[in-house]
Amino acid sequence: VVSTQSTGDNRITEEDFANLLLLHATLSQQAKAKFIRRIRKAYKGEESVGITFEQFMTFNHFLDHLDDVEILVSVYFAAGMKFNKASLKKVAHVVADVELDPHIIDVVFTIFDDNGDELLSSREFISVLKERAHRGLEKPSDTGFVRLITALGACIKSYIKGEEL
Repeated sequence: VVSTQSTGDNRITEEDFANLLLLHATLSQQAKAKFIRRIRKAYKGEESVGITFEQFMTFNHFLDHLDDVEILVSVYFAAGMKFNKASLKKVAHVVADVELDPHIIDVVFTIFDDNGDELLSSREFISVLKERAHRGLEKPSDTGFVRLITALGACIKSYIKGEEL
């Protein structure tokens, strides 16, 4: 998942940033690995400058407005416009009142631009990040609690009736 690697000056690596974005995505391991390979290829060695805490928090503030972002991205596509890096920067400013760092924008495009056309599609970007926003909680998870209570209730009923278990 996320490594403990740092660039040495309170930054996380671009790969760690990608892992954090993909953490709760319901993608196959193969699909996640494809995203991570792109990041490793683009940000190896000297190309890696890392992500500061401030950059990370600014991007997370942007993600807090993801429903509004999705609406604006839909408007872009409905108008026949392309969603490029400048579009992402503008949407972040309009919707979340934040200025995304150019490096964050480059990293996001490296992660989510599947076909290398320097454009994002809703499928490439919004769908994965919406899963992240739900933090994996969009589907109820079975912790076994309901089964435990049901079994406990059955045992208590049997005990009261004087039946053997």
